[in-house]
Amino acid sequence: MDGGALLEEPPAAGSTAFASDELFYEYGRTLRNTPRGRQAAADADLVSLESFERRYSALTGYRLSKADAPRTRLAMQAAMGPILESMKSAKKKFMRPRPFAVHEGDETCRPDQKPHLNPRMSYPSGHSVRSWGYALVLASLIPQKAEAILREGLRETDSRWICGAHWRSDTRAGRLLASAAFAKLTADPAFIRLLEDARKELEEQAAKEGR
Repeated sequence: MDGGALLEEPPAAGSTAFASDELFYEYGRTLRNTPRGRQAAADADLVSLESFERRYSALTGYRLSKADAPRTRLAMQAAMGPILESMKSAKKKFMRPRPFAVHEGDETCRPDQKPHLNPRMSYPSGHSVRSWGYALVLASLIPQKAEAILREGLRETDSRWICGAHWRSDTRAGRLLASAAFAKLTADPAFIRLLEDARKELEEQAAKEGR
């Protein structure tokens, strides 16, 4: 999936859409010293597959580690590679300044991570692509937990504009891109077989544990 070809231009300075981004940015700043802001800071560490597995194991009650669910891990890796690859062309095409590049002096909710963020790679949000992509795949594997999984994925994407690492429209673009990339993957027979194997693995796990 060519993210640069799929996504529309990010909101331009002076537009109504950018004014909305600014309002959400300011609202996010008011949340940073609240429990929601502290959760956003913690969500900034969700960058590896292992971190997502720990989070969603607790949420769903399934053991999602490589040792406990190797076929599920394989399906996740097969999905996340193309999903993440889809955002690279978009970031390079749009080169959108991050909120802290526009509002100098904002250290974001994670000052320790700020130096590692390219100030002109805001659109789309990479964390949002990861979070929503992971949630989409996992919801398809555990449909009885889909609502909880997708609510969590949505909340994780919102954490990025609360943190000040992205604009709200960056997170929305990240969700759109992950959704499109996942939809394309579901037309691949080899990927469908991986999903079926993973779903069976999780069903077997649940049956053994009497769930």
